[in-house]
Amino acid sequence: PVDIVVLVDESGSMSNADVAQEAEAAAAIVQTLLDPHSRVTVIGFGGNNGDALNQHPTTVVCTPTIINSTANLRYLAHCAGKLRPRTFAEGNNTDYAAALGEAISFLSPGSHFGKLSPHGAAKAIFLMTDGGLDDTGDPQYPQPYWETTAYQAVNHELAVARHAGVQVWPLGFGTISSSNEQYLKYLAANGAQKACGPAASQPHAIIVKKSADSLQALYSLYAAAVCDGVRGGTIII
Repeated sequence: PVDIVVLVDESGSMSNADVAQEAEAAAAIVQTLLDPHSRVTVIGFGGNNGDALNQHPTTVVCTPTIINSTANLRYLAHCAGKLRPRTFAEGNNTDYAAALGEAISFLSPGSHFGKLSPHGAAKAIFLMTDGGLDDTGDPQYPQPYWETTAYQAVNHELAVARHAGVQVWPLGFGTISSSNEQYLKYLAANGAQKACGPAASQPHAIIVKKSADSLQALYSLYAAAVCDGVRGGTIII
């Protein structure tokens, strides 16, 4: 079994079509899981931009659900449809630290939900995004020079992920700069690194040009994460 949290970017740079593609991919990957004891959580994320009080950088749209019944599969397919681009007033930054922290709270062995994780499950975060870290205006970071503190916050969450045995598998799409692409690769390389098979199953990032390609890319990441269809270092879908 696997215990998966799918993090879906709802930041201001996302179009309705982009988020719809992410939601479709998040819902579809559930149908791919082979072990009925597997568990899935889906979380949308943006980031506090300081425009309004009580902005929440993350929203749990699908609570942790075991895929052991038709009703649960239907729930996961339906709840992913709640994902949508955030408005500026809702907090439409891109806060990777908050997103990773929320995901890890469902997977960490010491948390309430972590203790309910399926026995022996591999733990993984699939992070879907169209860009890089952006905490502009976030009051928890020094402004306007938020970068150093924000990147340190991400590093802290990655350290927690390593300790908890949680892998990070980023999926980037759209026009992503080379520096942001390298950072997604950095996220993959600095979560837990336990692999189930050959080198192709080590956590890594995939970058695609269009959100329409996100479903196939997510399938590839999942296949690598569980060593399903990995042959001789090549992922077969």
